Amino acid sequence: MDSSRMNRGCCGANNMQNRRAASNNMELKMEPRNFPRKMQHVDHMIPAMAYVPMQRFEQIYDLSAALKNGTLFPELCKPFCGKGGGECL
Repeated sequence: MDSSRMNRGCCGANNMQNRRAASNNMELKMEPRNFPRKMQHVDHMIPAMAYVPMQRFEQIYDLSAALKNGTLFPELCKPFCGKGGGECL
């Protein structure tokens, strides 16, 4: 990856210089955590049950919108809307 892409930050707050300066000022502390119960391997856990409602096929995206959103169904379009925002068509 070229260096200009690596140094470009999101909204100017995430570039390499800021990260280096912040890491020089941070003290890393590793404190023991008290977990309320002992962790178990998944093979020893009780299976859970979930209620999943049946999907209604009311409307679908056209092909280009479906490819852009990663789904045919508007109900399943759940974009990541971090600081930059995002929306379905």
